[in-house]
Amino acid sequence: MQEFHRKTLVSAFYSERAESYDDAIRRHPVISSIRERIVNELHLKNNASILDLGCGSGITGFEIRSRFDDVRIVGVDIADEMVKVAKRSAASEGYDTMEFLTGDMESIPFRDLTFDLILCINAIRYLKSLERILAEIYRVLNDGGEFILIDSDRESEHMNDEGSKMRVLKKHPLEEAFINSDGWNMMYNKDEIREGLVTAKFEKIFIESEKMYFIARASKRCGIDGPDAI
Repeated sequence: MQEFHRKTLVSAFYSERAESYDDAIRRHPVISSIRERIVNELHLKNNASILDLGCGSGITGFEIRSRFDDVRIVGVDIADEMVKVAKRSAASEGYDTMEFLTGDMESIPFRDLTFDLILCINAIRYLKSLERILAEIYRVLNDGGEFILIDSDRESEHMNDEGSKMRVLKKHPLEEAFINSDGWNMMYNKDEIREGLVTAKFEKIFIESEKMYFIARASKRCGIDGPDAI
C-alpha cells in the first residue's frame, strides 16, 4: 500500500469514529489494563514534558494528568476529528496545560530534545517505516528520557490463532483493509522492535508480552548524571 494512501485511510477511519472512540477503547479490557498499569508505574519530575503519539481522544494523557498536576502533556494524532475531541475534553476538564495537535508521527513537529517521556500506544503498526518513526522519537526525546511503546505483537499466540485473527478483523475494519493489501505482516514482533530500538541508539531496552500485545521500554543515553526519576 502506498504510504500516502495508508495515512489517509488511518486518518479517515479514526476521524469517523472520534465521537464514540472513548467508549470503545475503555471497553477494551487488555489495553485498558495495560494503560492503567503503565500510568501507575510512572515516576515524573515536576514540569516534565510528555508526548503522546497517536493520542486519539487523549485518554492516556488525561489519566497521566489526573495523577500529575505539574506536567506538560502534548498529544499528536493524524486524525483531525480525534484531536478536536481531545481538545474539547481538555477544555471541559480545565486541563489548560494539555495541548493536542494534528500531525504525522514520522515528522514530529517539535525541535530536538523537547520531551522527557514519549508514549506510543496502538499506533506504530499503521506506519510504513519503523526506522523513521524511532529516529524521530529519539530526536525529540531529552537526554535520559524514556520511551514506552505498546502495540500488537504479530507473533503472539493470540495473533496466530485463526479464530482470534478473525475476531480482530470483524471488530476492526481498518485492520482488514490493511491486511487485505499488506498481509498480517504489517504488525511488528518483539525482535523487530528490539532491533529498531537498538538501531535508533536507544538503551536500557526491555520488552515484555501482555496477551496479544508487547510493551517496550527504552531510554535515551543521558549526557550528564541526573536523577532516576524522569
